[in-house]
Amino acid sequence: MEKENVSYVQIHNLNKSFAMKEGELKVLDNINIDIRKGEFICILGTSGCGKSTMLRMLAGLDTLYTGEVKVDGEEVKGPNPNIGMIFQESRLFPWMRVRDNIKFGIKKGVSKEEQAELIEKHIELVGLKGFEKSYPHQLSGGMQQRVSIARSLIGNPKILLLDEPFGALDALTRMNMQQETLRIWEKEQATMILVTHDIDEAIYLGSRIVILSSRPGKVKEIIDVDIERPRKRTSKEFAELRNYIYNGFFAGMDNE
Repeated sequence: MEKENVSYVQIHNLNKSFAMKEGELKVLDNINIDIRKGEFICILGTSGCGKSTMLRMLAGLDTLYTGEVKVDGEEVKGPNPNIGMIFQESRLFPWMRVRDNIKFGIKKGVSKEEQAELIEKHIELVGLKGFEKSYPHQLSGGMQQRVSIARSLIGNPKILLLDEPFGALDALTRMNMQQETLRIWEKEQATMILVTHDIDEAIYLGSRIVILSSRPGKVKEIIDVDIERPRKRTSKEFAELRNYIYNGFFAGMDNE
């Protein structure tokens, strides 16, 4: 998957605080990140470090900050159809079947014939053939997240934001969903930005890993993951990078 060397997403001098009874609570402190088109970026940090807050700013869901957040040269001022977001909970409509949940993500102005083709394509893309008429409660957690991914991708976003989407899944399902996400990333060529507190997940998925400190979140290091894909979690290179990240940034901390 080829990537352009120009900056596509720009986060410059980003600061975020919340007003509390006890005073101002600073969440993000002078964040600077440049992301190339087509990259898979993992933002790694402990709970409360501001990584999900940053994702909300990129999605245009939070515009109360100082600094600069731009996508393709344009300032993010609100929700944008070219930016999709997947949350930890699948957030599907429980009264809708799989195909109708996915259909909800289609942009306006698409003919019924095109809609049917898009729905079919994305059902196949996320491996849900045969479950088109199922309701969310009839699906496993991993399958529900597949529906969420399809619903986000069907609008053809240029950027997909993932807010710990596999955090509630069991270990084996989580690894399977990581593999599926990589397959979709390579096929769709979208820029993906995932926040996680899981070191292995960040190494397995990321082109680069942005490590944030505990609150207030600051960029401690940005690591290029120079491990050939497909990556083996048991490889020497994988273990060496895991040890470097853990010992350098999280040893002695509650990494949850």
